[in-house]
Amino acid sequence: MARRGNNRLGPAEVLVSDTMGRLAEFWGFRRNIGRTWAVLYLEGRPLTATDLQHRLRLSTGAVSMTLTELQRWGLIRREWEPGERRKLYVAEVDVWRVVSRMLRGREQAEIDSAVDSMERALDGFRDELARSSGEDRDALIRKIHRVEGLLDLMRIASSILRLFVTTGRLDASALAGLRLGKGPSPEDS
Repeated sequence: MARRGNNRLGPAEVLVSDTMGRLAEFWGFRRNIGRTWAVLYLEGRPLTATDLQHRLRLSTGAVSMTLTELQRWGLIRREWEPGERRKLYVAEVDVWRVVSRMLRGREQAEIDSAVDSMERALDGFRDELARSSGEDRDALIRKIHRVEGLLDLMRIASSILRLFVTTGRLDASALAGLRLGKGPSPEDS
């Protein structure tokens, strides 16, 4: 079989790969997720796991785990070439699709989880309020109002994210009528 090309990254490729690795790490992924995707993205043709191992100077296990995770997120796919027995990998090159998958898969799930938690907290505070009396009631009412404000904010964030992921645009005029509460009153201080 013919050699699949240069097994070394040039300085500019290293810079792009390392930059994407740092961004991936910032977003809570392993650095090699970003580095591997960047190499496949720049290459523009399928590469084998061995190609990636040599170019990124990673172990076989690290490349395997990274490729599995990238496939799970839909950021790369396997391809086959006639006569080729090894698995070949190619990056998703539609960058908006990459970003929207990440937002939908991670950020939306986190916001939805936060909404659920705040709703449960409100139920808990309301249960406490039903059993309370005197000064405790005032404090619980204040806490309920504050959690309701947080919940409103999270629901708005969820709606904004869904709109953004679905359309790729965000029309701020749709947000003009929204109000995030009155803010704390002087007695809340």
